[in-house]
Amino acid sequence: MAAFDANASVFQDIMADSDSDDDLPLADLVPLIRNHRENIDGSLDDDNNDLELAEPEVNMDEDVNNEAPVNVNIDFTSALAHEWLGNFSKDHGQRLGAGDLTEIQVFEGIFTPDVLDLFVTETNRYAEQYFLVHPKDTLPVHSLPRKWVATDRSEMAAFLGILYFMGYIKLPTYHNYWSTEYLTEIRGFRAIMSRDRWLVIWQFFHVANNDDCLPRDHPNFDRLFKIKPLVEILLQKWQNAYYPGQHVSVDESIVAYKGRASMIQYNPQKPHKWGIKAWVLSESKTGYMYNWEIYRGGTAGRTEHGLSRTVVTNITKPIYGNKHHVYMDNFFSSPDLFEFLAEQRLGACGTLRANRIGVPVEIKNVQKTLKREDPPVFVRDGKQLFIAWQDKKCVNVITTLHNEETFSKTVRCKDATTNFRREIIKPKAVELYNQNMGGVDLADQKLQVYLNVHRTVKWWKKVAIYLLEATFVNAYIIWKARNEGPANHIRADKFRLAVIKGLVGNHQRHLGPPRHIDAPFRLVGRHFVGINPNKTPLGKRSLQDCVVCSVRVKGKKRHQTQYMCILCDTPLCPYPCFERYHTLSVYKIKCTKALHSK
Repeated sequence: MAAFDANASVFQDIMADSDSDDDLPLADLVPLIRNHRENIDGSLDDDNNDLELAEPEVNMDEDVNNEAPVNVNIDFTSALAHEWLGNFSKDHGQRLGAGDLTEIQVFEGIFTPDVLDLFVTETNRYAEQYFLVHPKDTLPVHSLPRKWVATDRSEMAAFLGILYFMGYIKLPTYHNYWSTEYLTEIRGFRAIMSRDRWLVIWQFFHVANNDDCLPRDHPNFDRLFKIKPLVEILLQKWQNAYYPGQHVSVDESIVAYKGRASMIQYNPQKPHKWGIKAWVLSESKTGYMYNWEIYRGGTAGRTEHGLSRTVVTNITKPIYGNKHHVYMDNFFSSPDLFEFLAEQRLGACGTLRANRIGVPVEIKNVQKTLKREDPPVFVRDGKQLFIAWQDKKCVNVITTLHNEETFSKTVRCKDATTNFRREIIKPKAVELYNQNMGGVDLADQKLQVYLNVHRTVKWWKKVAIYLLEATFVNAYIIWKARNEGPANHIRADKFRLAVIKGLVGNHQRHLGPPRHIDAPFRLVGRHFVGINPNKTPLGKRSLQDCVVCSVRVKGKKRHQTQYMCILCDTPLCPYPCFERYHTLSVYKIKCTKALHSK
């Protein structure tokens, strides 16, 4: 059952960010799912109005192959026809050097101290700016900002460790992590940092200097000003620590957010219907995010060559001239773009909208006449090969990497006379597209497992959390690249805990003995009144709230006592609280002057 659930989650996540309802043939997803399961460890947990409605790319095949994967004993390399491009020879993989590194050292190789320094500097700066406008002595006595003191690198690392820990243990609100209820208490959070200290750091958390922000009516105003410094520094770290292999993919990713921001888009067909769109360049095999660019919305797409071409040309700049194979969907693909990428020594393959400028007439005319039993239609135009293939619907592909080779595949069908099987002829280029297009979807799938999903009114904080999680996913991919083989295998959850421990370091505080547990044994056994042996820092006898008559609610009376039950390790008034606690299932009572007078 667990294996089935894992497969179902993988399939759903692969399809989640598709540009169409019918995106990839189910039979063709079998090898992709198996590949994804090899790249993801541990169990899986459980965004923008597209500028244009995309046509179906490679559509869901109603005939599902339940036999062996289609790529068994089939040579797909023979379908490559990229003599003009040449073989990929770039040194790729992790770039942190050789030698043994611990989990936190690998993480720090991509999340270097200057990233922490950015957080510390801008957070302290914003607090100073805040108190210039709102002096501390004018704030309410119990307001959170009055507790602010400047932070440093060690404390900021512990703050981020808690932020990562919140993705590991998901609770409804931030306050829940510091709960002292025995059913939900997690001492680790309180041992690292107090609730109010973490919340005040989160309130002042910043990554940019507000004084440098231009007015909105200024011609050079940047709507991404709040997050830009963090994006720039993390992209540099991502690209310095790892270089992708030959196959990469370009696609969109969604930062789920439902608040107010000029970049917000709505798409009811997406899992995250409201969010901020970003363009991603990822390695197809591992999902490593190599380049990332947020969509600014509005007039951002009004460029000389159009939004789709501008996105691809910008996001692939770091790999120009390195002979990569770039895969993309029909939102981006066009003959003009593929010609430009060829000039930059990049091969490309993608699904295609038949109404694009430059698509051959033969491909346009065949859309309504092509039938399922017809062979694929190939049209060669220089380096570019156009393909029309009838699946459930007509699938159009443009490629500068492949030839006209096809292969035969046995799939299931509804015809009992053929034993519910039939043969189809499929272009190898389409199969290679299915195998290599899922890099960004794979990255999103890994990222969503432990992503911190708590609400915030600040859109840039949502993006910052997304980028921090993407950094962690990239670090884990690097760890796996450095530690191949079963002997060095480590699950993603264990890697996460090791990184959190490394971030927290020695930034811990003493909590004292654990609080009492309101367990059933309090109603049985031998219980005796005793004096609380704990002392205050000044050497006085410790007084604690009686668990029966004291209410820990603001504005309510708290009754403290020096007495306790020795066996239960619970502070209790001798009368009547001691008796009520050990004889009643519901023992709480309102404290009054008359309650203890007998």
